[in-house]
Amino acid sequence: VWDAPPRRGSEPDPYGEIDPALVSESIKAGIARGERLHRWLARVLDPDRLPPRGELNPEEYDTAVRFVRRKEVSELLFGPGRLYLEQPISDKNDFGVVDRMIVSEHTVTIMDYKSGSLRGLRRKYEEQKERYTRIMKSLYPSRTVAYHILSIDP
Repeated sequence: VWDAPPRRGSEPDPYGEIDPALVSESIKAGIARGERLHRWLARVLDPDRLPPRGELNPEEYDTAVRFVRRKEVSELLFGPGRLYLEQPISDKNDFGVVDRMIVSEHTVTIMDYKSGSLRGLRRKYEEQKERYTRIMKSLYPSRTVAYHILSIDP
């Protein structure tokens, strides 16, 4: 069906709008890399005690450490408030999984990590931003909701 509406209430498929039959090995490798980086970042709790490399290869580890140590990223990752990692969120119509979220007295800060090129994906991420922001505003109506897409790769 060509004009089918987007699926509501579900996370996007790992391959996005790409037919899985057409996914190249390089795309699969990029997705696997992103998943490894996400798993490592979910273990980052303290800027002074980063987790060991684990399943990351040396290039991925260097990229992840540089990302966490970037001043503007570090200020977001380690801001004040209660930290939630890989947090499912939902309202009556939608749901999602937030990579990292900090809830403080006045603000809900949502952070979503993206690896690889963001080219051509702006619309997809805007839709995610709107959905996640709407969900969190319904849960925390008196707080400001800030949403950040954080590009892991320089």
